[in-house]
Amino acid sequence: MAELRLGFMRFKEGRIVVASSLGQLEAVFSKVSDPRKARGVSHPFSDIVSLVFLGLLGRITEMAVVVRWADANWEELKEPLGFTRDKPPCSSTICRALAGLYSDNYFSGLTTIRIPG
Repeated sequence: MAELRLGFMRFKEGRIVVASSLGQLEAVFSKVSDPRKARGVSHPFSDIVSLVFLGLLGRITEMAVVVRWADANWEELKEPLGFTRDKPPCSSTICRALAGLYSDNYFSGLTTIRIPG
């Protein structure tokens, strides 16, 4: 099957293959402070925010659907986004992580994204 490139992703043999530039999301979102307490944290906050951001780009607004999408594409998403676990965070983990996030703090991290062109 031919390879189709689309932005930061390419499609090959019916699967999404993430380009290395996707790893830059983690660097951008690492500037957003983590509102969680250190105890019990199993996934880096910037990785969770990057995953949710990608879901929102794909018009996915429900965290359970983000998790299903991430699970189906985990081989391609795990390393570029900086995750170290074998499975993506569950929807309740994502919701708890984002619960303490203030919208102005979130958007201050977004201002550092540079769109080429």
